[in-house]
Amino acid sequence: APLPSEGQKTAADILNDKAALLVEAGEYDSALVYARKGIEISEKTNNWNAWGKAQLSLLYSNYYLGRHTASVADFPALEQSAQAHLSPDSTFWGEYFNVAGAVFNEIGNYEDAIRYGLKEIDFYEKKGDPASQALASNNISTYYRNRGDYDRALEYTQSALQIYRSDPQTD
Repeated sequence: APLPSEGQKTAADILNDKAALLVEAGEYDSALVYARKGIEISEKTNNWNAWGKAQLSLLYSNYYLGRHTASVADFPALEQSAQAHLSPDSTFWGEYFNVAGAVFNEIGNYEDAIRYGLKEIDFYEKKGDPASQALASNNISTYYRNRGDYDRALEYTQSALQIYRSDPQTD
């Protein structure tokens, strides 16, 4: 089959768009179906950006369905595949680090939640995205608070606030 022209969406892109909309609508089981099909087609067509988007929809759906242990089990293989196929500055990584931190926080593994949160901050700092960097700092604050380390939690909350105040583009 011919490849789509520049600007045309592939079948994987269309499935991923639907999966993302279903995640936003809270229809997580349906989103999983579309995301899995998007992953399958993306892998067959070597459309790795679409693959990354589908993986994120899968992660978000599993997160909201409370399937945290299953997600943690999938992280090593997912990271290995993503490292092989996606560039280090792909937007996939910022979202992935965010979801991984949230999942580890939910299962009470605050050290890994913090580790992924720090990766997220570093990613957005390198990308020059202060709004996302501030959100990541705020997330780490939550992980420290849940761990009972209130002083460190306050440091990250203050860091997020400082970023917001220093950049008029953040809202």
